[in-house]
Amino acid sequence: MRSIYYYRGYIYYFGLSNGMAQLCRMDKSGTTREVIGELIPNDGVDSIRAVFQGEYAFIYDGSGLADEQETTKSIIEVSLTSGDKKIVYEVTGKGISITNVKCFGDKIFFTVREADSISDKAISVHSRGLFSYSCSNDEIEEVSGQNINDYYVVDGTMYYFVTGEGLYKIDIGSDISQKIWESTEQCDMCSVSSDGEYIYLNNHKYCYYMWELYGFSENRYIVIDKGGNVINEILCPDALALYFGDDRYLFYKSMNDAEGLMYMKKDDIETGGDWKQVFE
Repeated sequence: MRSIYYYRGYIYYFGLSNGMAQLCRMDKSGTTREVIGELIPNDGVDSIRAVFQGEYAFIYDGSGLADEQETTKSIIEVSLTSGDKKIVYEVTGKGISITNVKCFGDKIFFTVREADSISDKAISVHSRGLFSYSCSNDEIEEVSGQNINDYYVVDGTMYYFVTGEGLYKIDIGSDISQKIWESTEQCDMCSVSSDGEYIYLNNHKYCYYMWELYGFSENRYIVIDKGGNVINEILCPDALALYFGDDRYLFYKSMNDAEGLMYMKKDDIETGGDWKQVFE
């Protein structure tokens, strides 16, 4: 299991022992390592993820959309000091998955997605909605029942993408939302992020679900200002994965082994810039 996280001076990662996933921690030098606690059964599949808030990690298994049998998915709160754990949310269904778990303030936000149909050519999915867990009062709240694919919060405003519709924004605590960008044929389902200045969309997940129609040739980033104006549209040819990066770089992983991981400096994001190899 390959997910690695850096939080408050430590490196966190997942181990595996006797069929059980473990949350592990080591210092930056790698000399001191410890197992914080056992999590959930796992057969070595890299589908377990974590987000961190305060003295806790929130663990979830993001798989499940292809499951034809009824399963239960959960978010587990794990104490980073004692290893104690508790389930803060769980959902049961066929083809069900907890996704897009993110921390903003004292709340853990997440979406619940469900497969409508599964075939060799495509997976049809929808979102049951966007939910939040309050770390301060231990309550679950439905934020929206819309078919939200992904979201991000910037300066008290949530930007969220509704599949088949486009990008909306809403001030936290308000009931009034505004569509600021219309979806397109190639960008009907987008992931969302931000570096504080611009909103970034990518359609990699949509290209994956619509493999038979688009393959990976239509992978792209769309850079939008906070008012919904398109700043740039950046193609990522033959990308296996797209990574939003940070305030300095965008990334994607090329299908071409000779290229590997590619990056683009955000200094040139408004004019285009060039993709370059990280490891030449």
